[in-house]
Amino acid sequence: MNKKLMLTVLCVSALAFAVFALAGRGQTAQSAQQSASVPDQIAYRHLFSHAAAFKKQAVKQNKRAKTAGLSALSSNARRH
Repeated sequence: MNKKLMLTVLCVSALAFAVFALAGRGQTAQSAQQSASVPDQIAYRHLFSHAAAFKKQAVKQNKRAKTAGLSALSSNARRH
């Protein structure tokens, strides 16, 4: 009798947890759709500014890597 009661309580609590978890997802999806109504001009400006920033950072990293590589090569050449 005690095992059946514990199993029933466990199943009901798991079912309640699942219902609340799924109900919360629906609200999140609705709020995401509402916030997605941004004009295309603003969205693309934001996208391209990030792309330009990433490109600028990549150029800096490549310059650093090239100068570090050249200094390493020149120091190796001095040793031999």
